[in-house]
Amino acid sequence: MLKLNYDYNIRKIVDTIIKEVFPQFYSQELIDKEKEYIDQADEIFNEIEEVYRNRERYNMHWAFDNAQAKINDFYLKLTDRKIKDELKIYERKYKALTEFGKIDRINRKRIKRIERIFGMYSAISSLVSIVDIIISLILILIISEISHRGEYLISSAYLSVLFVIFFALLKVTLERYYIMPKVEKWGWSLYNKATKKFKKYLSILITMGLAIHESTDQKHDPAEIISILRTSLKESIDEE
Repeated sequence: MLKLNYDYNIRKIVDTIIKEVFPQFYSQELIDKEKEYIDQADEIFNEIEEVYRNRERYNMHWAFDNAQAKINDFYLKLTDRKIKDELKIYERKYKALTEFGKIDRINRKRIKRIERIFGMYSAISSLVSIVDIIISLILILIISEISHRGEYLISSAYLSVLFVIFFALLKVTLERYYIMPKVEKWGWSLYNKATKKFKKYLSILITMGLAIHESTDQKHDPAEIISILRTSLKESIDEE
C-alpha cells in the first residue's frame, strides 16, 4: 500500500507513485509530457483546498457544488478523451478497455459517493433551517399567547417582557453559537475528507495514464498494458 502525503500537489504525488509502482517508466521527461493534465488537476485541487483553508469566507453549498462539478468534468476529460483513446488499439486482442472499465466503474461510484455526501449535508442543512423556522413560529405563538393572557399567566408586564427577551435570546444564541457552527464544522469536514480521497484516486489514475503512454511509445509487449491496468486497480483499491 502506498504511503503518500496528500497535502502535496498532484505533480509531486504522481512523481512518487511512478517511482514506487512503475519505476521502469520513471523520468522527469515523462511527467513533463503530461504537464497539461497535471497542471489542470493541480489548479482544480489548489482551488478546492484554498476554499477549505479560507472556509469562513465561502458559502458551503457553493463550495460543494463547485468542487463536485470541477472534479467530475476533469475526470471525464481525462478518461474519455485521453486514457480510453490510448487503450482502443489494445481492445480487440487484449480487451484493454474492458480491463480499464473495472477501475473506471469504481471511480465513477466514488464520484457518486461524493455527490451523496454533499447531498446529505444539503439535506441536513435544510432540515436545520426548517427546524429554525418552526422554532421561530412557536416563539411567535408563545409571545402572542402571553400578550393575550398575560394578566393570568404573569402578573407583571415587566416580567412578560423579560420572558419574551429570554426566549428570543436563547433561540439566537443556540442558532448562532451552537447549532450552525456545529453543522458547518461537520460540513467542511465532509468537504475536506471527500476531496482529499478523490485526489488520491485521481493521482493514481494520472500515473496509470503516464505508464500506459510510455509503454506504448516504447513499443513494449502489449500485455504490459494489462499489467499496468491491474496494478493501478490494486493500488486504487488499497487506498480505500
